[in-house]
Amino acid sequence: MKAVKTVCSIILLMGSILSSHSMVGTFDVNSYELCSVTASSRVWLKGSLSTPQKRSLSQPISVFQEECTLNISYLCGLGEVQVTISNAQGSVIYNEMETVSERGNTSINLDQFEKGNYTLTFKNDQGKELYGTFSIY
Repeated sequence: MKAVKTVCSIILLMGSILSSHSMVGTFDVNSYELCSVTASSRVWLKGSLSTPQKRSLSQPISVFQEECTLNISYLCGLGEVQVTISNAQGSVIYNEMETVSERGNTSINLDQFEKGNYTLTFKNDQGKELYGTFSIY
């Protein structure tokens, strides 16, 4: 019985240590809390983009949110891609056209985004799109 209590105590202690170290600090400007996320999280994308290749990848783009950055991986050439971020009210916060000629990576800095929910959209010149949501706490 004593061994069980000891194991449970160790598990509780480790859980509190790990949870206290997994939080990422916040960036505070003019008393607005900006860009606080916990660890790295994947932004799951829905929809489809056709690719100029014969074999089409089901998800030609992969996105991860890490701290105050969206890390975007293009897994193949996609041509012209419109990248848009909208807030929960539907206002466009970020809008850029990117030429994706080959596999590569890019990132979007989220330092100046206020806390809340956002929609990330990738749209190609044929009107096809991928979209996903992410949050800043």
